[in-house]
Amino acid sequence: MNRKKVFLFAIGGAVLLCATFATAIIRSSAHDTRSSADETPARPRPPQPTIISLRLTRNGFEPAQLTVPAGEYSFAINNRTERRSLQLSLDRQNGPRLKQVKMDLEKLNWHGRAMLTPGRYIVSAAEDPRWLCEITVTTP
Repeated sequence: MNRKKVFLFAIGGAVLLCATFATAIIRSSAHDTRSSADETPARPRPPQPTIISLRLTRNGFEPAQLTVPAGEYSFAINNRTERRSLQLSLDRQNGPRLKQVKMDLEKLNWHGRAMLTPGRYIVSAAEDPRWLCEITVTTP
């Protein structure tokens, strides 16, 4: 065998040996020897909010109406109106305003969270009174 083949064979062997040791280390760390009394119990993760995705076009919100159970929601509103700026609001019908946001061309999407309790809510754009999305929230 020439020197180049011997060198490549030695390098390949070294890589294989390193991979074997790395696998053994990973496997041994997965089988931790600490007693269960030493372990801190993992806290349960809070539930992730459901996403309400709305699209605003020149014809209004899509969808224009929806019904959801009460809970925490993450809103994703996509502006496709070609307007330079928009002012969006989330209001409880006959109640307080929950959110208000100003969007411009550099911010075509808006993301926000809100806790919705049973009742009716309106997502609106100040620029056009016809641009409404009615959200009916039911008991869970």
